Amino acid sequence: MRCRCFFFDRQVYCALVIAKKAHGILKSIDASAAIRLPGVEGVFTWKDIPGENQLGDVVRDMPCLVGRGKDQVLR
Repeated sequence: MRCRCFFFDRQVYCALVIAKKAHGILKSIDASAAIRLPGVEGVFTWKDIPGENQLGDVVRDMPCLVGRGKDQVLR
């Protein structure tokens, strides 16, 4: 089944913004323009993930979302 097959009252959608550089340092996140768009419910960052923010099949060593000043290189 595809997600498009379901419709609920007050349904919201998600869009991801990914880094433009594969290896870099995240200096800042300016979500002010996104927040002002009509229909936007919120902007979520690594700070909004409770608990562990690491992923990985064998070793949990990849961040789900990267925080400011963090290395984007996956080791």
